[in-house]
Amino acid sequence: MHFLSKITDAVEDFRLGIRAGGIATTNKPGAVYYATIRHNLIREVLDRLRLSMDDDFIDIGCGKGRVLAIAATYPVGSILGIEYEPALVDIAKLNVSRQAHPRIGVWQGAAEDFDYSKATVAYAFNPVEPDVLDLILAKIDRDRINVPFGMRRSFRLAFVMESPAQRAIFASHSWLERYDGFTNSAGQVASFYRSIA
Repeated sequence: MHFLSKITDAVEDFRLGIRAGGIATTNKPGAVYYATIRHNLIREVLDRLRLSMDDDFIDIGCGKGRVLAIAATYPVGSILGIEYEPALVDIAKLNVSRQAHPRIGVWQGAAEDFDYSKATVAYAFNPVEPDVLDLILAKIDRDRINVPFGMRRSFRLAFVMESPAQRAIFASHSWLERYDGFTNSAGQVASFYRSIA
């Protein structure tokens, strides 16, 4: 089954014109190493997010950009990946340049420094340890609060491979609620959160 999944993912990567497999380490404190997730598992999550043309989609820790390329096959207003490692950013930029989506890109830097004021939906495949996740969620909330009230949009986030410690961090942010979740066929917990204020 594992071999068949690898072949299926290679075919899907080829169809999208991307190169996204493998594992890569990072030197950023609090960050988790890069690893790819299978196409079908990504689609399970994106389907549950119910993306629309009103959404500005962010992939926190986009790595080589596989999620970005798959998101480009959905109806979504804009797509942006956040990635710290310059070598991965270079690959992700090449991969997204091959997509037909008119508003797709990659931002290089720490996720806790990004401006989330325009984001409506985010995806994260376990990119950071709990302490950094806490910083990112606090930054998202601050950026949302700084948007004039009449222009503030709801926000939702899918977090894949959530640990109990990460779930506790989410629970400590009263501006968010967990509204959905499931365990995918790889045994990874995916939790869905949305803003309540």
